[in-house]
Amino acid sequence: MDLIETFLHLIDEHGISQRAVSQTLGYSSPNQLTRLIKKQVSDNLMADFGARLLSCAEKLSLSPGEQQAIRDCMSDIGLGSDNLSAYHRFAALLQNPSMLPSAAIASPISLVFPGSREKVTLKEFFRDASRLHITACGGCHAGLLQSLQSLEQQCELSVDYYYKESNSALQCVAMLESVWGMLYKPWFHPWLIRIRNSGGQHGLLNAGVMLVDAVYPAPDGDIQRSWILVSLSSGEALCIPLPDAYQNLSALILPSQETASTLPMKSRISDFGNYLDYLSYIRELEHNHRVFHIKRDIGLELIPAGIQQAALREGPMGSDVAGTPLEARLWEVQNDRYLNSLEKSQHQYHVFSYSALRDFIRTGRQSDHFWGFRSFLPHERLSILNDLYIRATTNHHFHLLFLKQEQCIVPDEIVWYDGRGVCFILPGTDYDLDGNHSEFLIEDKSFCQFFCELFRKRLCERWVYSELVSATMLKRLMDELQAETGFLPQHEA
Repeated sequence: MDLIETFLHLIDEHGISQRAVSQTLGYSSPNQLTRLIKKQVSDNLMADFGARLLSCAEKLSLSPGEQQAIRDCMSDIGLGSDNLSAYHRFAALLQNPSMLPSAAIASPISLVFPGSREKVTLKEFFRDASRLHITACGGCHAGLLQSLQSLEQQCELSVDYYYKESNSALQCVAMLESVWGMLYKPWFHPWLIRIRNSGGQHGLLNAGVMLVDAVYPAPDGDIQRSWILVSLSSGEALCIPLPDAYQNLSALILPSQETASTLPMKSRISDFGNYLDYLSYIRELEHNHRVFHIKRDIGLELIPAGIQQAALREGPMGSDVAGTPLEARLWEVQNDRYLNSLEKSQHQYHVFSYSALRDFIRTGRQSDHFWGFRSFLPHERLSILNDLYIRATTNHHFHLLFLKQEQCIVPDEIVWYDGRGVCFILPGTDYDLDGNHSEFLIEDKSFCQFFCELFRKRLCERWVYSELVSATMLKRLMDELQAETGFLPQHEA
């Protein structure tokens, strides 16, 4: 509810007339309150109305909870109904575990065919395919997208997702709601959910369509067939077969698809060299950009490269990489990341879980600890925390915050890179994309602006402790570690 809706609810609960409230708030005419209720005033006058309600809270017998509700509504003034709706839906998405892959699946969509009354489900139609690659674009509705889950146990499935620029955070959030549970599936690969600009083209690609490339085993070699599935409002999808000559339909209709996806994860990271490619990509995202990072515990970019190098050399793969170009490259990339985080003048926000950081100081292992590193030693942990504390208390561009509720956010990691996108990572993911790695990046400009200007501010106001309180909590962890180990903190460069 906005401020006016909350106000009307409160006076109804307390049995107070609008005329009596108008007099209590000091308005010279009841018409002033009438214009406020009709929302025919400026944001400044609306904010003044909220301030008057709070100043007269005792006279109006408003409880502390009711006063807080008014304060919450005042922070929404000027945001607009679409942004407010987007925020509430997105916040619920982040906090509601039922939106993850275990969510109930909608009824299967029926496929219909030109010139035929036959209807069949996706699972039935593609029952003989050994591999399916599906490119979903446009405004595919939730039922059609969720029906993809019926195929995952049947064949080798891969899915890419693209959608049109909407200039609406609300539309982007609605898109996320429809695919949220699938974004973390190993076969669903929207590593880059981005604006698809068709260069002024209209028609088919502006509808909700799926481009399906299917491979069927045959004695003389695999056979490939392609279809276009067009979403219909009736809960059905029109299935249009393509002539045999049109193979690899996705590449034919979306020729820029592969170049549009810049994440090296697209090729699957399965060895240390490719892991370094991934770190190099992250370095480019972070470099001299504002960053808003929500993570259970400390990220590698905040750990001095010398400590990382020691952990690698003494880790399970140390003898294989020590003194090699791979080790030198790791040190170069991670040192660049650390120094850029240390020296850049752009603001960076790091939000941690207090209990997860406490686990780190006790075990020396991060929640997503890289398998090639040994555990960080006690004196290294103390140096890492001391470095964080110095930054948090002396660098006005560095903001360290602890979550008030440990489990209030479902994704294990959320990173907003200014001008680049918003990245989401599932809890329990690791650095091996052939294993259990689930990550995607949203580049949509309207959504990124919404995330920065709306969600970041509201999260920092409502979900985390202040920077002063958070610094005190961090110092408490340092004292705890120092008392247990007897080490004195030393700053690592």
